[in-house]
Amino acid sequence: MVLETLKSQYTEFKLSCIDTFLILSDSQEYKNREELLNLSEFRRYFKNNNKRGENRWDAIANSLQSNEFYLKEIIYYLRMLNEEIRYTRNVVNLNDPEVFDFLNRLSQAIVRMESTEREYDDIKSFCSFLWPMFTGWNWVEGYRESDLIKDMIGRAK
Repeated sequence: MVLETLKSQYTEFKLSCIDTFLILSDSQEYKNREELLNLSEFRRYFKNNNKRGENRWDAIANSLQSNEFYLKEIIYYLRMLNEEIRYTRNVVNLNDPEVFDFLNRLSQAIVRMESTEREYDDIKSFCSFLWPMFTGWNWVEGYRESDLIKDMIGRAK
């Protein structure tokens, strides 16, 4: 039950962020936001230009730098996800040390992101943290076709 709640919270986190990303990139016309849970569709859509001719992911970064409200919204979504991660780590006996360590590192990274300010370097770091979560990017393998966080939650027992 606890792991199902974490899975659900992770999906809600992503959907909430996607809603905000669509607003920030001036892309509210996108019809089915659930499709953007697919890593390759998210990549395809947000790497391309919006109707004003700017790259959508760059538009998000620029908007976060100029709009404190939406930055705080995404940080709030991250906090809620982190609360669920911490609760799960404390309640569930995670027998797989790799899963435990992964969730621990993710939780620590989220705490670091909570202090993000609207300065250029902070926003660049913040967006560099978010991009892999939504696209499957990592420096070792490039783009993955499966969601690493979702996979790790699935391995937890």
